[in-house]
Amino acid sequence: MHDKLGNFPSNQTGSKDEFWQQLKLRVKEKSLMGCSRSSTVGEKEYLLDGERTGIFMGHAYGIMDAFEIPDPEMINPRKTHRLIRVRNPHG
Repeated sequence: MHDKLGNFPSNQTGSKDEFWQQLKLRVKEKSLMGCSRSSTVGEKEYLLDGERTGIFMGHAYGIMDAFEIPDPEMINPRKTHRLIRVRNPHG
C-alpha cells in the first residue's frame, strides 16, 4: 500500500537498514522483484543533480542485484554505497 506520494509507509517497511537487509536477502533467494519511480506532473525522466539517469517515471524495472561498494575516497573505511542493479524489460 502506498501513501499519497506513491511511497511505502515507513511502518510497513521498517528502517532503511531493515529494508536493505530484506532486499539483499530476496536477491540471494533469487526472488522475482521489480521497482518503479513515482512521477509528479510533467516529469518524464528522473534527473539526479541535473544529470540524466535513464530512469523513467512510472516505468517498471526488474531488480537484478543489490550490493554495496566501499567508499572510493576511503575517508571512512566503514562507509559503503548501496547500489541496486535494475533492468529495463522493454529493452
